[in-house]
Amino acid sequence: ASVGLLMVEIRAVTDLNQEKVIQIDTFARQQNPDADVDAIDIDTVAVDPAASTHTVVAKASANFNAGEWKVAEAALLDAIQVSPTSGLWTTLGVMYYKQGNRDGAYDAFNKAEVIGDGDPSLFLHRGVLNATMGRFKEAIEDYLRFTAVYPHHYLGTLNLGIAYLKSDQLDQAVSTLETA
Repeated sequence: ASVGLLMVEIRAVTDLNQEKVIQIDTFARQQNPDADVDAIDIDTVAVDPAASTHTVVAKASANFNAGEWKVAEAALLDAIQVSPTSGLWTTLGVMYYKQGNRDGAYDAFNKAEVIGDGDPSLFLHRGVLNATMGRFKEAIEDYLRFTAVYPHHYLGTLNLGIAYLKSDQLDQAVSTLETA
């Protein structure tokens, strides 16, 4: 008989200030499938926004979508002060972009790149920004960096092909768009 996985822990944000922690003791279930074993332990814990990037981003996105841009921006900037990550800078850049603040978006994306902790989505987002500003050479470089990580990403490949078209690199555009 194989024992397999002993314990599974699942964390889910239930609202913006709490997350559920669910632990499933699979070993206890395997040993006593018919017994009344307390195999699931559910706990609700407070979320420290500085410690949970996903919670900060969820809260900032909710505020942004509700039209409370300054609250969203402040939450992200506070989190960045505590624990700067490329994901937080990229999220801030996207929010700046949606507000029409292209300079702020470009600065945030560049800060995300300097941190370089593995969030390749910044290259897709900065590529879009570069393309909308007519900087197709830079957009191509960003899309190439993104598609190097996600070679089958439809939007990244499509945007790369369009950037090639806009920069009169027709052979590259055709070969790229054929793979999209």
